[in-house]
Amino acid sequence: MELKVNWPKLIALIGVWGASCGLIAGLTTLQALDALRRGVPLPKGSSWPLAIGIDMFCLGAFWWLARKVFDDVNTKITEDYISQVRLFGTSKIFWLQAEKISTEVWANITVYGPHGRITFRTRTYVNGEEVEAKILQLAARHSIAVQ
Repeated sequence: MELKVNWPKLIALIGVWGASCGLIAGLTTLQALDALRRGVPLPKGSSWPLAIGIDMFCLGAFWWLARKVFDDVNTKITEDYISQVRLFGTSKIFWLQAEKISTEVWANITVYGPHGRITFRTRTYVNGEEVEAKILQLAARHSIAVQ
């Protein structure tokens, strides 16, 4: 099945998420750097560990989103298996070995196999409803429990 990625939506999502994280981290860091440059103490309630912690949190949040998008874009669904290219290799679950399928809120679908799971979001695709219908059809054909 061809998964048609909704690139405009993903680019907008990454842009807004990145700008938000950048603004939050930037304001905190710029405030601390400005105080350092002027040779004055940091404002009350601010500290270098706090600024660095917020920066690291925002960087981690952006990395998390980028990784989710990478996983979803690199998902492949065939009549025989579902696979997902990840940072450290490919995860593949054959439908005959799938143990259960979970359809969660926010259009997440998780396929559980004997050695792991593959999760993806149907909202990543233009044809997300077709993708979900196909997954449910494959589940029924192979007698896979759907939760």
